[in-house]
Amino acid sequence: METELSVTFAPELREAVREAADEAGLSLSEWPSRAAEAKLNADRDAAILAEAAHRRRMEGLQEYLDEYQAEQGAFTDEEMARASRELGLPGHARGTRLEWLTADLGGGCPRSCPHQGRGHGRG
Repeated sequence: METELSVTFAPELREAVREAADEAGLSLSEWPSRAAEAKLNADRDAAILAEAAHRRRMEGLQEYLDEYQAEQGAFTDEEMARASRELGLPGHARGTRLEWLTADLGGGCPRSCPHQGRGHGRG
């Protein structure tokens, strides 16, 4: 189902849109519709790529912290509590396993989190 929408362009933009529509072999009403669809798809794709890049950074951080602990010893509950406080992580992250740190920094829960999909309270 299509809906009609009225759009107002500045004169120079109107001419640029008209030329782009002509070059693409589209009507003047069809070109903005396709442009809007392309923009929405590009934004969605950019969000997917940003999430993937963030996930890779968090996995890299987890790998680094795992290696550090393998060489230096596990973080103490006190160290984890301090890091949680300083980073403003949810209360359950304090004094718990390291996976909470990277999950909370990444804005998500590890699979074992009881809050999975429901968000967290702070502090």
